Amino acid sequence: MGDLVDARGYFWWADEPIPEGNWAPEGLATGRLTVSESGLADLALDMPLPRLPGPGRMAIAFEQELPHSAIVGVLAGTNERVRLWALIKNGSKLAARGPSHEGFIAQRCLIGLALPEGEEPTFDTLLCSLEGYENWLIAEHIEVTQNDRGATAAYARPEPVTWSTRRFEVVLRRSLRGTGPGKQTRIEWTETADLEFRGEPMDVEAALELAGRIEDLMILLTDSERGMAFPRVITGVGAPARLFYARGHRKDAAVRWNDCWARFPQIQDIFGTLVEAWLDGHERFGPGFHLYLGNRRVAQSYPEFRFASFMWGLEAMHRRDAPPAENPNLVERSAGF
Repeated sequence: MGDLVDARGYFWWADEPIPEGNWAPEGLATGRLTVSESGLADLALDMPLPRLPGPGRMAIAFEQELPHSAIVGVLAGTNERVRLWALIKNGSKLAARGPSHEGFIAQRCLIGLALPEGEEPTFDTLLCSLEGYENWLIAEHIEVTQNDRGATAAYARPEPVTWSTRRFEVVLRRSLRGTGPGKQTRIEWTETADLEFRGEPMDVEAALELAGRIEDLMILLTDSERGMAFPRVITGVGAPARLFYARGHRKDAAVRWNDCWARFPQIQDIFGTLVEAWLDGHERFGPGFHLYLGNRRVAQSYPEFRFASFMWGLEAMHRRDAPPAENPNLVERSAGF
């Protein structure tokens, strides 16, 4: 697979004022934005972004800290808005008699048709795609009939399934994805689904933490190492925005129902309870959960490292469940020093 995003656009500092009636400020730069499978966003600008007020242009190459915390922009063609932050400089060329350019790496990237305003965007809905989990979902709502004269496929979208928890309203919403309309020589349609988590507004880091928890839960429920796609977020009734972040490689082999502990129809009624118990367990046991799931996500590791991680996880769980008692002899001895 290639880059998840590869597009050109117009970019400027996030706190640059935009004149009334314009869609961008004067101090913008054109460039190319790519987002790799690991979630890192690479912005290659055709010219340096202005630093005003600030040092001269040639001093940009020697600056120790960026003068701004985020870059925003608009992608050409799709008209999608972009927000990049957690920035790292990625080289620059400053020429007095020729073209100059500048590059950045962003560890956080938000792309959508409409993005929330403010330096710290918040969202009230998180979307986690279940693409690759179709066999576990047992999605069989496409009915195909065929005879000597032709073939017909019909799809009736099921009603969403909702579970209420203390933290969120969880919704499973199925959809059909595949070949578009028109004359085709080959067609392929797949019924997949999204998990929606609606609740109190959450910032970016809270949304990423929740997405990671749900990915871990799916690893356990399906007994697989398949990773989930990057999440999407929604503010109000707006369109979903894609949220990218730097992460390790995820396996992409589709889940097979016969390899799972239980198929989704068998746990559908209690799925909301499972989600709530899982999130509660993370708060209670913390590292005990993280260290085990870290082993499941790692593509390749030495057996010694995996064993040590398991032991540390067990120790962490034991310390959370049964904190060590204070030794009065040690307390008295330390008080004497």
